[in-house]
Amino acid sequence: MKHSTSVTVVIVAFFVAIILLSVVGNALVCAVVCRNQNLRSATSYFIVNLALSDLMVTVLCMPVTLVNHIFTGWRLGELICKLTSLQGVAVAASAFTLVVIAVDRYRAVMDAMAPKLNGRQSLAILGFIWVLSFAVMVPHALVLGTAERYHGRENDTMVICKEWWQSDGHRQANTLTVFITCYLVPLLIIAILYIRIIIRIGLRQKSFGTEPRTERQRQKQLGYSDKKVTMIRMLILVVVLFALSWLPYHVVILMVDFKHFTSAEIQSMYLYAYPVVHWLGYCNSTMNPILYGYCNRNFRKEFQALLGNFAHDFLTTETPNELPMKNKRDGTCVSSRRTETLRSGTMGKSPTVVTAGGNNKPTVVVMMTTTV
Repeated sequence: MKHSTSVTVVIVAFFVAIILLSVVGNALVCAVVCRNQNLRSATSYFIVNLALSDLMVTVLCMPVTLVNHIFTGWRLGELICKLTSLQGVAVAASAFTLVVIAVDRYRAVMDAMAPKLNGRQSLAILGFIWVLSFAVMVPHALVLGTAERYHGRENDTMVICKEWWQSDGHRQANTLTVFITCYLVPLLIIAILYIRIIIRIGLRQKSFGTEPRTERQRQKQLGYSDKKVTMIRMLILVVVLFALSWLPYHVVILMVDFKHFTSAEIQSMYLYAYPVVHWLGYCNSTMNPILYGYCNRNFRKEFQALLGNFAHDFLTTETPNELPMKNKRDGTCVSSRRTETLRSGTMGKSPTVVTAGGNNKPTVVVMMTTTV
């Protein structure tokens, strides 16, 4: 092993925690959008794409990275070594998706009459995002490979997985290209668009107080504006967390490739800095679902409904004779199979609970949700 037992336990615990959180959270995001037609907008499709790219990182990259940080040498074969390049593909897809979301929000705020993206257009954009992401990472995948190297004593060898560039110049050019195309430029574009959006919304809110209009019109317009502000605030937080999560990783990679470190210094960075920056970058995959639930009321309600149904199904013991059964006290029909969640597209209605079965025990929950 590369580390002491105590350090290894800490690394494993931290990685397993984010793997579990990411799988559960991002699977919930996909399930919520798929089961609720009111959430099927272009922005929601792009949010699902973020969740899928995060799941891709979680399932294909996190376990491999964990094994690589624990054990000395490469133990997973040539194919898995090549597949580690998918981490870059997924992270690039996340960055490009954030750019597309920013452009979509920019169009919606700047020109309220602009036509909305339909499902076919959204899927075409998502397809282009993934093609571009794979194209950016092709050079990295081509040079990845395994080889045996002497380690320690004279006859002691181990297999390593690394990038085999023809020269340091090629490696530096690729590192700089990935940093610019998948991190720096997307963040600059996003920052410019969201700054202009914030300025435009601020100007509109000021005009609401000066333009003559009825109180009902003003309240309706302000309510619509508040929904846009909430969505923009959530998306800005997503971008900021993406930038902060992956910044340490890019800094370390640039330092290793462009600064002249000794072999001992590079080895120390691989042992101690790489696990930390990888973990910080991977944390981004767990944060987005939390943000959706915290900032967006509709996502939060759907999360609660989905988890409530799952908990009810898991804890309830079903038998054929129990479904359905009559309540002896009031004659109502009570199903012990599961709690039904009904959704409506009615705007502005708060959740309503309807109880049945006597003794004020809720058996059917009816929730009215609004659109994103």
